[in-house]
Amino acid sequence: MVNIQLQERFFTNSLIVHILITTFGISAWLGINAIFVELPILVNTTKEWNLPMYIVIMVQVANIGPLSYILARKFGFKFHESRWIFSMLMFGAIIMLLLAFFYEKTLTYNNKEYNFVLLLVTFLTALINCSSSLLFMPYLRYFREIYLVSYFIGEGLSGILPSIIALIQGSGSSDCDNSSASSARFTSKYYFIATFLLLVLSLVAFFLLEKLSLVKNERILEEEIKNEDCRRKSWSKSCEPGEDGENSTNSEGKKELESNEQNHIESLSSERETDNRTKLQLSFKIYLYFLLGVMCLLGNGFLPGIQSYSSLPYGNQTYHLTATLSQLANPTACFLVMLFSTTSSSSSRVINSLSAIVFVICGYVMYLAFESPEPPLQHSVIGKVLVISSWILLIGLISYVKLAITTIFRHESQSENLFRIGIVMQFGSACGALVSFLLITFTRLLNSYDSCADKV
Repeated sequence: MVNIQLQERFFTNSLIVHILITTFGISAWLGINAIFVELPILVNTTKEWNLPMYIVIMVQVANIGPLSYILARKFGFKFHESRWIFSMLMFGAIIMLLLAFFYEKTLTYNNKEYNFVLLLVTFLTALINCSSSLLFMPYLRYFREIYLVSYFIGEGLSGILPSIIALIQGSGSSDCDNSSASSARFTSKYYFIATFLLLVLSLVAFFLLEKLSLVKNERILEEEIKNEDCRRKSWSKSCEPGEDGENSTNSEGKKELESNEQNHIESLSSERETDNRTKLQLSFKIYLYFLLGVMCLLGNGFLPGIQSYSSLPYGNQTYHLTATLSQLANPTACFLVMLFSTTSSSSSRVINSLSAIVFVICGYVMYLAFESPEPPLQHSVIGKVLVISSWILLIGLISYVKLAITTIFRHESQSENLFRIGIVMQFGSACGALVSFLLITFTRLLNSYDSCADKV
């Protein structure tokens, strides 16, 4: 009876921690995802077709935040993780609330109006979201491995929740004769207020993660983390007894040590076989880092910049559905990673196969963008279905590959891998944004589509 009660209590505590970490993970990219999802309406109302590209550039300029954090750590500056994260979440909620009331404010430069407040808030929000890769994930090293999946589910929800709000809001298509007329059920003001409330919810979840006693019972002590890393390397000199300083040990102690080593030699051999499968070879580890960077280059930097070019020619509603429904694939991918192990020898084949599919679909999406404003099957239902389904599948597969690679590194070691992964992800995203910026600004490969031009 007591054991049943203990099991029920453990399950309840674990479930609460899963919910809190998932809610906390929503804040990782909620601000930027919310802005990207609202772009179809913002582009339609402002008629600024290059707005997605400007947003992507602001996001990547914000990488100065994580870069500064990396340099500060290198030079020995100490960060109190919890306080920094709490401050970041609070600041992110405040600026999102300000965006709700001032997103329409513009600034004129060279006789052209720019959404100054939107771009500024995007930069500040991205400053927080980009830094989340270096702060939020390493914070989870004090929790059991399964909670990392909960965090990624929350990160996936940071895309799906704004998408749901946007679907309720409507496509926001306007009449070409009167640009102020819109079919949206409510304005972007209330959309950003809803996003603000979600950020407040994430802030409360993180506060509870820090203060609730039942959460503390689910934590892994720092000493246990070190012992785990030591166990993984138990056959190396750094963890073996009998190093320098042990020469003064008496013969009786040496005999006991030899006896212990002999008793454990079989278990160590089996551990080596298991750990050799887990411990990644350097070449394969470099390959995974490279592949992760490429996935982030596509998913976080390059593809968002060209999304309007590939889908807007098929109609504003198609663009709206593409931007919103593609986010549904992210949490779905997280659930699939949780269901299927990514630490077996077959995981590399799965990752390679899915990556190949990503490159094929990415090539098709790029082809549509380069053919803008007159892509193939532009006025057919098949064309609209293809572009929407391609984006959904593309974002889902990229999310799966990223999380699968991250889970492999997390399983291998608990030391600095999550921090290195954050660096690789941000570097890949920045490169992707740079590529899209160069293509849009200095080439004529991408041409904007004006939905009103055909009606003149």
